[in-house]
Amino acid sequence: MEAAVPFWHPCAMGERSGRAFGATRVRRLAFLAAALLAVAACAAGVSPSPPPGPPSGGPLTILEPPAGATVASSALIVRGRAPAGAEVTRDIPLATDVRTTARADGSWELAVNLVPGENELVFRIDNDRSTDVRLVLVYDPNLAGASPSPGASVGASPTATATPTPSGSATPSPSLTPELLAGPTGPTQPATVVDVVDGDTIKVELAGQVYTVRYIGMDTPETVKPGSPVEWMGPEASAANVRLVESREVVLEKDVSETDRYGRLLRHVWLREDNGWLLAGLELVRLGYAQVYTYPPDVKYADLFLAAEREAREAGRGLWGATPSPSGGATSGPTAGSTEPAGCDPAYPGVCIPPPPPDLDCADIPYRRFTVLAPDPHRFDGDHDGIGCEG
Repeated sequence: MEAAVPFWHPCAMGERSGRAFGATRVRRLAFLAAALLAVAACAAGVSPSPPPGPPSGGPLTILEPPAGATVASSALIVRGRAPAGAEVTRDIPLATDVRTTARADGSWELAVNLVPGENELVFRIDNDRSTDVRLVLVYDPNLAGASPSPGASVGASPTATATPTPSGSATPSPSLTPELLAGPTGPTQPATVVDVVDGDTIKVELAGQVYTVRYIGMDTPETVKPGSPVEWMGPEASAANVRLVESREVVLEKDVSETDRYGRLLRHVWLREDNGWLLAGLELVRLGYAQVYTYPPDVKYADLFLAAEREAREAGRGLWGATPSPSGGATSGPTAGSTEPAGCDPAYPGVCIPPPPPDLDCADIPYRRFTVLAPDPHRFDGDHDGIGCEG
């Protein structure tokens, strides 16, 4: 019995081209040329190997993790196949896309960080949307059970101690294992921390010079701002930042902007731990020492920061615990608007949105997925989950 000829074999190509000869007048000559070339190759005894590239499903495929998987870790490596040398792009809404180059054998991989719940990841070749491949994963932190995330604790236990006040006290943050991630995904530079200014600002030595670096994506209570009093939980936030990064070798990741209006470098500050990477600003948010501060275009990890803030708020950590009040009692959550600049509604900390009138809609503002506090005068938080303009 004669063996079946693979579809990619020139003999099969000649046969197919011959059958298709009568398809249309315009295409007849092209089919005839292809058939003659294929038959000539077959007669010469050519037996080529199967063409390289992804095993199935088009020019771009994902091999692992499987689509629809529920995972217990927020940090994953996605692996797949693409034409050798192709630029594989992960499309990240409202942030800089992440790219990698497929190796000579067609394999590629990208590190991704997930937020709790369903995550839809979109990959494509370069900017060609016709090659889009969607991967839906569900991150369920509860799957980890009682097992803590890997990695050693950073410095001393970040337990908050309230600044002495006439009444009330800060809610201590529990001792928590740091949340480790897959690591930076954009342009990076190594640096050494030479000073911790406050909870969200450090000084680093970079290429022989000292630069001031402002963490992206978060904001802590003031302690050193000229003309401003030391704010509640500010010293605790500064102390937590010291424990995280003091004298450490760090990796600075640029998002989109180079500097802020004060000339400070805007960077995500990463620390390499034994079993992964720690994002300093995100860790301070997760422990309750900082609030999310979303300011486009630097929003690459906005979803991670919002998820961390939600976790801290639900656990009543730090800023989200009991706050001092002049009457001697305590209130729950941060003091709304205590750090907001003039003209910004205190219901939207971390972004600057003017109070009504006029009444604004999400289409009228540049911000997305920002913290919303009661009473939400513009009604940005339609589902009342504490996050505005999620669509």
